[in-house]
Amino acid sequence: MDYGSTELDFLERDLRMRFGDAEGAKIFADASKLYTELAVTTDYRGSKTLELQLKRLVFPVVALYKTLCLHGYRKASALGVMRTVTERAARHTGDILAAQMRKVAPYRAFKRNFRNFMEYKFPPAGGWKCGKPDLPP
Repeated sequence: MDYGSTELDFLERDLRMRFGDAEGAKIFADASKLYTELAVTTDYRGSKTLELQLKRLVFPVVALYKTLCLHGYRKASALGVMRTVTERAARHTGDILAAQMRKVAPYRAFKRNFRNFMEYKFPPAGGWKCGKPDLPP
C-alpha cells in the first residue's frame, strides 16, 4: 500500500520538512509499513465501499499516529501533528468542493452535491454511523 493513493499523499514531504530528512523518512517508512499491515489484515466484510473508506481515510491517519507514538512522541504531540495533517487534507478537499461551487453557484446544487459527496465518502451501507460523539464530562 502507498500513501500516494490516500488523502494524505503529501505526507512524506511534510514529515521530512517537520522532522528533518533522516527522521522524517524513518517515520514515513514505519507509517507506510503499518498502513500496509492494517490494509492487508482487515476484514472488510465483503464491502468494497468500506474497504475504500478505510484505506483512503482512516488507516493512513491511524498508522501515522501509532508510528509517532512508537517513535517516542507524546500523545499530545502526535495528536498535534495529526491535527495539522488532517486539516491540510480537509482544506484540499474543501478547495475541490469550492472549485465545483464556482461552476454551479446556486445553493440547491451545492446542497445536492454535498449530500452526494458525504454519502460517497461515508456511506451508511458501508457501516458508517453518524451522531453526536460521547464527550467526557
